[in-house]
Amino acid sequence: MNITTSKKGGIFFQISASDFTKNFKNLGTAIKWMYAKTLAGVLIDILANSQPRVPYDTGKLRRSGMAVIYGGKSGRGKQMIVGGGKEDGTVVSQLHTLRYDQVRIMKFMRGVVGYYRMADRDPNFDVALFTHEILYPYEMRFSGHKPAARKPNTGPKYLELAFKENKDLYIEAFRSVLRSKWFERNIKVLQVIKKKPTGLFSVDLVDIVINRMKQLGGYTKTLKKYAGVH
Repeated sequence: MNITTSKKGGIFFQISASDFTKNFKNLGTAIKWMYAKTLAGVLIDILANSQPRVPYDTGKLRRSGMAVIYGGKSGRGKQMIVGGGKEDGTVVSQLHTLRYDQVRIMKFMRGVVGYYRMADRDPNFDVALFTHEILYPYEMRFSGHKPAARKPNTGPKYLELAFKENKDLYIEAFRSVLRSKWFERNIKVLQVIKKKPTGLFSVDLVDIVINRMKQLGGYTKTLKKYAGVH
């Protein structure tokens, strides 16, 4: 887009069809990248909030926790593990696996948080499913309910509860991608304005620069520590 100001007064806009198409395509890619980083932050946050509730003995179930983004043009898509569980109940953020060159060409994006642990002695016994759906909370073990979690404050529905407690925050995170000051700030990061004198006029050449995409942050509020925003 060319914004032209005359020294005699008046402002004129000139839009090149090719520049217009390029900038809108780049803007769409930028929005996709911002949604991907927000999705990653939400997934890691759910995993982080579920970890302390996960029943444990050896810690292998906690370590099996993963936050994954699938994306591509068709089918299941490319797998990007953006977060993982640790035996001590904390998480490791792996946002470096969220690669711009892969997100840029995605036609769809899907996020999954889950635990994947089969029993050592019986490879057909799903420990994650059993502990999430059947196991009783630790607090009920003393009233005769069996089987129950062995450690305080742990028990079933650890993923479900982690999501429900912050559901409104997560919904707001995605809504805010396009309507917040954070979005305005990110768009400013992508803009390059070059002034070009042309006779009586001063021309501003405005472009959305695609190679600045990696500078865009993720959602800012309670997900801030996971989304790489300072």
